[in-house]
Amino acid sequence: MSDLPDTENGDKGSYAAPALEKGLDILELLAEVGEPLSTREIAERLARSKSEIFRMVFVLQQRGYLAREAGTGRACRSTTRRPEQRRARPAYKTTWADRARGRCRPRG
Repeated sequence: MSDLPDTENGDKGSYAAPALEKGLDILELLAEVGEPLSTREIAERLARSKSEIFRMVFVLQQRGYLAREAGTGRACRSTTRRPEQRRARPAYKTTWADRARGRCRPRG
């Protein structure tokens, strides 16, 4: 069952997440070419500005999805990212008793 609302003609609606799409475009490009690329090369291949690609690459590197090639600074997919590098903090904390009762409490 989909959570997407129906549109006027009965089709499922679509949602845009431009920042997510841009980040995934970068990761997919690097996977496709199989070699490190400079920020300029990524921007050219994706038809985006160098500044917006720089920001995305910077964040993807901080989160452990990308690494910089030593000497050239070219971006490549990270092979060492571990899930514990960055986890979202849950909006609710639970205690053992809460879990047993099926309840969560807002973080305080």
